Amino acid sequence: MAELTNDYPTLVDLTRAKNADGTMLQVAPVLMERNPILAHIPWGQCNNGNSHTSSVETSLPTAYLRTYNEVVAASKGTEVQVTDTLCMMQQWSEVDAKLAEHGGDVAGYRALKARQHISKMSNEAARLIFYGNASTNPRECTGLSIRYSDVTAGNARNLIDMGGTGGDNTSIWFLKFGPESLTGLSAKGVPAGLSREDFGRVAAETHGSQVGNIIKYKEMFGWDFGLSLPDWRFSARVASIDVSDLRARAGAEADLIDGMISAYHALETTEGVRIYCNRTLAAQLDRQRRDAVQAGGMLGYVDVDGKAIPSFRGLPMYVCDAILNTEAAV
Repeated sequence: MAELTNDYPTLVDLTRAKNADGTMLQVAPVLMERNPILAHIPWGQCNNGNSHTSSVETSLPTAYLRTYNEVVAASKGTEVQVTDTLCMMQQWSEVDAKLAEHGGDVAGYRALKARQHISKMSNEAARLIFYGNASTNPRECTGLSIRYSDVTAGNARNLIDMGGTGGDNTSIWFLKFGPESLTGLSAKGVPAGLSREDFGRVAAETHGSQVGNIIKYKEMFGWDFGLSLPDWRFSARVASIDVSDLRARAGAEADLIDGMISAYHALETTEGVRIYCNRTLAAQLDRQRRDAVQAGGMLGYVDVDGKAIPSFRGLPMYVCDAILNTEAAV
């Protein structure tokens, strides 16, 4: 008999997940990342099936000064059309029916496996929001980093270069969500978010590398989504923050608060803006806040839904594990 691959749960997996009385353990989701951006971003439907076209303003009409009896030429503003596409993420969960049934709690075991799939898809969705690049991988949607990556581009005002080099950099993001600023996309006529389709107890003729007959429980998880940025002025990126210098507290250590001040003033408005960084930067900001507090540092806390959230100039700050420490310099 051919050996099963590790893509399928085994009896060892089952016994690890059970209490002594046979009920399912509450397994700690240690691999689930902290990515609150998934709860914050609003979702809207594409205006063209599975793609979305936005009109981005590139110039304003010309205003002329005239005197008496002088004609004035007509003028107009210009726009560029930007089309964003969706990525289609999918996972399948398959469990040998006998394995689940002999455990005594079919629903509990399947729910445990489903949570693992959902955790993985959530982590991947957050990664794509920041780092997806449809131009290099058509299966991905276009995320935020590629949109704020060129210090010579038209939106360079909202890209703050902190001077890091190499491939050990990270970023702080100032993001304003809304239909006119930044929003998630779902296919037209399809509910937004992660979906689950349960195929129940089914007969199959393949299982891993084996060909033959088997009964298993089968379900599919899917998430089709993208990102639209109609107006870049409402968000900003503090980029090229050298992580190794931060950790070493070296002389070249980036002044994070200085970069955040630049991003704050680059924004078209600060109303409704949230700030995101990873755990490394959150810890370093805490240290810089401690060092600067006697000089009146600008980091503090605000109340958001009854919780004290770290803040910068009144803007709530969140830790997002999807933001890497291995970014290339802009």
